[in-house]
Amino acid sequence: MARLWITKVAIDKYKMKSCMSCEDAPCIKACPEHAIWKLKDRVAVKPALCKGHGDCVDACPFGVIYQHPVTNKATKCVLCGVCVKACPENALSIVDQDILSEQKRKLYSAKIKDALRL
Repeated sequence: MARLWITKVAIDKYKMKSCMSCEDAPCIKACPEHAIWKLKDRVAVKPALCKGHGDCVDACPFGVIYQHPVTNKATKCVLCGVCVKACPENALSIVDQDILSEQKRKLYSAKIKDALRL
């Protein structure tokens, strides 16, 4: 069962919502069972400690933590890459935010140069 959220934003354009690993993560503060914590630079959920209160779901400003439909425990995408490997269309990838920003800047710059040549 996938743990990521993909939303269609245009005819052929999709956007994935993922945990932003907030510096001052409200989901961590909201969990009465201490089942959510920072692990290096990522927010992690330990399902064994989760009692399914759902407070973390309400506290997440990006809406990426949800309660598993079977276990009722908090879960979220942890960018493990399993879905990338399993995707039969090779449509998914995990990209570093800085690299993605640089690629977008280059693409935008190229479009501006092309527009100026017209």
